[in-house]
Amino acid sequence: MGAEGRMDFDLDELELAFGLHVAGLIVAADDELHANEAAFLARAFPTEELEASGFLADGERTERYHEAAMAALDRLPGELAQGEKLGLLELLVVAVKADGEVDIEEARALVDGGRLLELDDEVLEAFVHDELGLDFATLREE
Repeated sequence: MGAEGRMDFDLDELELAFGLHVAGLIVAADDELHANEAAFLARAFPTEELEASGFLADGERTERYHEAAMAALDRLPGELAQGEKLGLLELLVVAVKADGEVDIEEARALVDGGRLLELDDEVLEAFVHDELGLDFATLREE
């Protein structure tokens, strides 16, 4: 525990919590959990790793996970270089493509993840174009 009763997390734990959080937003964006998306989640975030980190117990996400996800939002933007932030998003591109199509709502959730990491729109625009083949303008909320 850190100051004021808050938990301390290393960078790997913060990245794991952030990735799990944003992956969850992506696969939930189209209101359907496809088999390929569930398989991606199981591969990218193995139960054993989540349990070992204290993020999962009895099949449920723990308070430690929720604390780490909040800490990730606070710390990762300042502690990761731009390339490391893009590396996290590259992992999550697989979630967007997992069901065999690029859903606009899922792509928006990925961009929102990039914004949580404080990547600017120019960087995100290039990333979305290169990784998803989308014009950034198509992701604007209607």
